[in-house]
Amino acid sequence: MRIMILILNNIYFVIKGLAFVPNVINQIHLKIGAKNVIPKNFNKILVIGLVEMSI
Repeated sequence: MRIMILILNNIYFVIKGLAFVPNVINQIHLKIGAKNVIPKNFNKILVIGLVEMSI
C-alpha cells in the first residue's frame, strides 16, 4: 500500500513538472510577443521531446 502511494506521488510530481514547462515557455513567448507565430502544438512536441530524452 505504501509503495502505491509513493508511485502515485512520483507520477503526480512528474505531471506537475510537465505542466510547469509549457507555462514557462508560454510566459517567455508572451514576453517576446511570438505567441501567434508559434503553433499551440509546439509545447506538446517540446514536452514529448523532453520526456523521451529523460527516458
